[in-house]
Amino acid sequence: MTKDEALEIIKEENLVNYSWFGNEVKKNWGILKDMTAIDYTNDRWVTYIIGERDCIMDNTQLYFEFEGEALDDFIRRLRLGKEIMESEIRRKEEVAEKNR
Repeated sequence: MTKDEALEIIKEENLVNYSWFGNEVKKNWGILKDMTAIDYTNDRWVTYIIGERDCIMDNTQLYFEFEGEALDDFIRRLRLGKEIMESEIRRKEEVAEKNR
């Protein structure tokens, strides 16, 4: 995967709450407080999760020798975050409907 391909996926799938090589894109869903990040440091690519306290969460860093592999993992994490967010929204809507 290339950077352009990853950015196209992000746009098409409306993926949010991420840091793209240091440039944060935060759209508060009100549920998911974590942010997925990708960066290039020390001659390798890294993906990780930044928690709601604005620090890297333990054991979330993965390092890659190739940019394409890091981008694949970054998109996978963003999609998973979106699935979790959508599932939580549905659950809250179901609870609200039952309480009516």
